[in-house]
Amino acid sequence: MKTDFGCLSNRCLFCNHCLEAHLVGLSTSQPEYRDCLAKPITLLVTFGIVELETPQENKTFHEGESTHLPANTPFHIRSKHSADLMLLMGTRSAA
Repeated sequence: MKTDFGCLSNRCLFCNHCLEAHLVGLSTSQPEYRDCLAKPITLLVTFGIVELETPQENKTFHEGESTHLPANTPFHIRSKHSADLMLLMGTRSAA
């Protein structure tokens, strides 16, 4: 099942039996994304600067930086300006 990003600008770049890749855009009209996904994700900032808040950390990420979030980790991503994020998510559990 594909991930729902609500009214955020997003595009599924790739989806097969083991990986989903989504490009998510933050803007001044939609400056944040909050979720808790049932699968681990890799978050890569492809444009701009974002602030990531999780129960474990609050950190600023710049273009080109990435982090990994374990499954079921609530997160809140904010940007003061425009930013693009790539979210890479496994679609099945590792064997």
